[in-house]
Amino acid sequence: MVSDPLKKYDCCANADGSSCIILAAEEIAKDITDIPIWIAGLGAATDSMTISGRASVTGLKCAQQAAEQAYEMAGVGPGDIDVAEVHDCFTIAELMAY
Repeated sequence: MVSDPLKKYDCCANADGSSCIILAAEEIAKDITDIPIWIAGLGAATDSMTISGRASVTGLKCAQQAAEQAYEMAGVGPGDIDVAEVHDCFTIAELMAY
C-alpha cells in the first residue's frame, strides 16, 4: 500500500519517457506510409497541479475541456469514437481522465 487505495503498481516511479509523432503535409505523408493517420481534431487544457486547488477530486475538468475542443474541431461526438488511448502514470489519474 502506498496511499489507500493506491498500491505499488498503481504508481509510476519518477521517470522520463518519450514518444514521437511525425507530422507531415498530405503529399509527404502519402510518400512515407501506405496508411497515413489524419488528425481531425485536438484540444488542450490544464488545471491546478495540486488536488486541493481543483474544483473536483474525482475527475479532471481539463480532460473534459480538451475533449470538447477536439470533438468540436473534428465535428464529432463521444458516440463517434471507437477507440481512445488515455495515459497517465498513475492508475487513479487515468480513471479520473475517463
